[in-house]
Parts: sequence; C-alpha cells; structure tokens
Amino acid sequence: MKNGKILLAVVAAGMAASAAAAVRGAVTTANGRQEGMVAWSQASRKYTVTQTIAGGGTRSMEVKEAEAVKVEIEKPAQLDAAIKGRNKTALAGIVKTYSHLQWDLPAAAVLADIHLSGKATAEALKVCKDVIAKSPDAAWKGDLAPVYWRALLENNDRAELDRQLAKALKSGDRFSSASALIVRGDMVMRQGATRENARKALLDGYLRVILLYTEDDVVSRLGGVQYEKAARCFELMGNASRAAELRAKAR
Repeated sequence: MKNGKILLAVVAAGMAASAAAAVRGAVTTANGRQEGMVAWSQASRKYTVTQTIAGGGTRSMEVKEAEAVKVEIEKPAQLDAAIKGRNKTALAGIVKTYSHLQWDLPAAAVLADIHLSGKATAEALKVCKDVIAKSPDAAWKGDLAPVYWRALLENNDRAELDRQLAKALKSGDRFSSASALIVRGDMVMRQGATRENARKALLDGYLRVILLYTEDDVVSRLGGVQYEKAARCFELMGNASRAAELRAKAR
C-alpha cells in the first residue's frame, strides 16, 4: 500500500511463526480492520496480523503502532480466574504472552498489587516498569497507573511520582485523575497523622474526589477507598459523626 503504511506478504504455512507471541485479535487502521493472529514487536514497534489463506498458506500484514487506530485482542480465558485467585504465576504468564496486546495491563496491575501487599516494592516496580517500557501512557492513565504510583510512593521516588500525577491530572481519564488526587492525599498523610495534615489531605485529595468524581463507573472502580481515607481524616480532626457517615458509603 502507498507510503508503506501496511506491508503485505504471502508466505508458506509455518513461516508465520515469530519470536513474539501471537494471539487472536484484530488491528484497525485507516484502511480497514484486519483479523487474525496478532503479534507485537517491541524492536520495530509494529503489529503483525497473520491470516490463513486458501491452500494452507498465510498472509501477514505489518502495521506500525502509530497507524493502528484500534487494537482488539480476545480476552485470555484464564484472566478472570487469575485475578480472582491472585495467582502470581498465571498473571505473570498473561503479562508476558500479551505484551502490548491489551490484557497485559490489567494482569500487571493485579500482579504489582500482590507484590505491594507483600511489601515487595522492588518486584512491584519491576512489573510496572517492564509494561510501561512498552506502553508509556500506562504510567499515568488506565488500570496500571494507580498501582505504579503506590509503588513509587513506597519507594520514596517523589520526582517520578509528581511527574506522573501531574500528567494524570492534566490529561488522564476520569479514573486516573481521581486516583491521582487520592495519591496526593496519601503523600500528605505520610508526613504524619496530624490534624493539619488530615485537613490538607482532605482539601487537596480525598474530599475533592468525593465531590467532583461522582460517575458510577469511577466510584465503582475506586472501590470506596476515597470514603475510607476521608473518614480517617475526619476522625483525626475530631469529627466522628462525619467519619461514620463516610464509612457507611464505603461499604
């Protein structure tokens, strides 16, 4: 095709095998939607869509990342069970197989969260940074970003944390922006559980989330953490009734 946007090649059966994992899905460009087995090359930053053709051969189409309008990958059959069971081995396998193919992000988010729950901050950061190296936007928006920020907070990497929070607040989706405000509140509270810090964390973070981010999907994804953290601040400020009211909303 013109300008080298998509390279078509017909190859014999068996030649479609690649060092990169291929999974079923589709890549859409300005020229249309191509379904087949999709693989990602980090070296060339291209997707390859391989289709079976009559006679047993295959046809492969290379699509530059910048030319991919949409990438749709079939959900891994084991993903939900791996997330529910917090299965590190299964999640790590999904992250590897689906590298830059949509489902690595939610799997990596849960895997990093498991590491953080076990106080394994270095492992959590590695999981996040390996994915972010391929998908830089994941550092400031989407499912992985809030987990990455928590890992940075635990690692006392204030410069990187401030940089990514600023991006999320300026250009992130609603969930990411709300999560960024919560982390800003957390940063204040790490300086000490004082009345003044509680007031500042409420005004700069938790209370702003409660008042400004009321969409059902955002509230659901936050899981009530904004109410619980705000309740703790109100307790420190001596307002037990307001704390109880907020905790009721968190349930």
